[in-house]
Amino acid sequence: MRHSLLAGRWLTAAVSASALVLVLLPVVAPSAAAAGPVPVPPRIETLALTGDAALPRVPSGGVSSAAVTPLVLTAERSTTAFSLAGVTWRHDPGVTGTQVAVRVRTNGSWSGWQSLGVSDAAPDEGTADARTSGRRDGTEPLWVGPSDGVQVRVDAGSGTPIDPRLQLVDPGSSPYDGTAAAGARAGTAGVTATEATVGIPPIVSRAGWGADESLRSYNGAGCATPSYGDTVKLGFVHHTDGTNSYSPSESAAIVRGIYAYHVTGNGWCDIGYNFLVDRYGQVFEGRAGGVDRPVIGAHTGGFNTNTFAASLMGTFSTAQPPAAMLSALERVFAWKLGSYSRNPLATAVLVAGTFSGSKFPAGQSVTFNVISGHRDADFTDCPGDVTYGLLPQIRTAVASLLGGTSEVDRHYAALGGAGSFLGTAVTGEMLTPDGVGRFVHYAGGSIYWSPATGAWEVHGAIRGLWSARGWETGTLGYPVTDETGTPDGVGRFNHFQGGSVYWTPSTQAHETQGAIRDLWSARGWETGFLGYPLTDELTTPDGLGRYNHFQGGSVYWTPSTGAHEVHGAIRGLWSALGWETGYLGYPVSDETVTQDGAGRFSDFQGGSVYWTAGTSAHEVHGDIGVRWRGLGAEHGTLGYPVGDERAVPGGRQSDFQHGSIRWNASTGAITVLSN
Repeated sequence: MRHSLLAGRWLTAAVSASALVLVLLPVVAPSAAAAGPVPVPPRIETLALTGDAALPRVPSGGVSSAAVTPLVLTAERSTTAFSLAGVTWRHDPGVTGTQVAVRVRTNGSWSGWQSLGVSDAAPDEGTADARTSGRRDGTEPLWVGPSDGVQVRVDAGSGTPIDPRLQLVDPGSSPYDGTAAAGARAGTAGVTATEATVGIPPIVSRAGWGADESLRSYNGAGCATPSYGDTVKLGFVHHTDGTNSYSPSESAAIVRGIYAYHVTGNGWCDIGYNFLVDRYGQVFEGRAGGVDRPVIGAHTGGFNTNTFAASLMGTFSTAQPPAAMLSALERVFAWKLGSYSRNPLATAVLVAGTFSGSKFPAGQSVTFNVISGHRDADFTDCPGDVTYGLLPQIRTAVASLLGGTSEVDRHYAALGGAGSFLGTAVTGEMLTPDGVGRFVHYAGGSIYWSPATGAWEVHGAIRGLWSARGWETGTLGYPVTDETGTPDGVGRFNHFQGGSVYWTPSTQAHETQGAIRDLWSARGWETGFLGYPLTDELTTPDGLGRYNHFQGGSVYWTPSTGAHEVHGAIRGLWSALGWETGYLGYPVSDETVTQDGAGRFSDFQGGSVYWTAGTSAHEVHGDIGVRWRGLGAEHGTLGYPVGDERAVPGGRQSDFQHGSIRWNASTGAITVLSN
């Protein structure tokens, strides 16, 4: 029977006077039919630490001497099987300097005393991790390998740890442990990890290392949903402060153990780190939420938002991180920082959150290197003296991997970078859905690039309209200019592959494209008589054509008539007659000056509209229009129309400056009447 963490959380009777809780989360081996890695629920034993006054005060490395009375010294105790141990106590920022050591029994033999460093990783105050009722302080978890007995000594420093507990974790095993191919592209299960300047390195996904995702609800349903920042400004290097002696096949189990300890021991929502890197160069996805997203972890107290942390698995205060480990760490930083357009040799500013172990008061703006060590932010030795001394080398290596900047990066820098109107990046450099281009979204806009168009920015209302039209996959395509001020100084515009978007404070943003845009361009864009667009290009009610309304007129298009503009009094009359759905139909010419220079006209499918200052605008159509044109139109004896065609007894009539033309409904006869 398989038990999830929630379904399988139960309490046993106390196993001794010093035992508090035994939480058994069954270790379930994958079935033989499993097609790949499956969750491996941990088994956790929690014991109260009460000590035994009759015991000798055994001295141990890293803790006080036998002359000092320990706060706790337990007897040698048999336990259920475990491989990782740690000690926690009630959260209290006033408790510092606590020292803890353990010894364990493996295969019947007891080890020497091993010191457990006090944890310096922590969530920011106010986050979901910090709000859980189970939040506790404690040591870093120590990987000891398969064991079944333990003895613990705790020495108080400043302040007394209240309710100390021993946390023992059996992370279980999986036949996929040590198989890097098991989810080697983290984020493939429901999260697309995109490549930027440097491709994403192989990352063992949470599914690959056997994360039991139900564990994330252990401290409440609110913990199950990841929290996100706005961007990634920088990354912190950590070490787990655990053993350096483990095999490649044990690494996944160590990650599962740390995960279980952070959740059930520290009371956090999830594992604290975003990435963990083992000594063999295997990279593991840490906190859930997507390796390519700005997931907020619990790693660098006061500075978890808009940062990420990669932790080296081991202790590197005096030991040298292996070359494979450093290489993998550099690849992670190159990909992650490159995805958010960050220069690994630059600095970034963060505002300190509330954390008692921070070097900086809440609200202070702090400048960090884009690649920093944990000790730069908090009072800690992490990531160890040796690793910290390697940070300049790591920064240089990451910069070398990035090998320069992308087209998007260069354009961003040319516009002023984070100090420009674009602000900071809120996504990494991503592949566009059409697979052709790349883009980065910033706080104040976006930059899009494709091989055919280059890199250009869009922002504000113009970007909003382009987004609503489907970004680059819509009819407008990719931008081919930055947003630019119009020559008249009133508006702004971006040109795109398939059209343009123009904006002014009074007209807002509207797009024009195709033949309508070409005609508007030929008429002088916004500086011509048409002015700025008042609508996007729209489909006509009859479904046959397209149109844009402008400040000074309209442009209508159909496949058979092409694009033509109408404006002024002629447009006013055409509108009153029903636009293109009236008997005049679509325009087939632009408004044109008459040969005598006195008037203007537009021709339509069903007739014409003529205008002069003295006669105003009037239409002529049908047989009357044919006869009028046969008489020389406005140059003939009748002159310009002075009225629209109207009904008269027995037929219809149009009046002109010097006469009329009447049509007989019964005979079809046309009669010209002189004044």
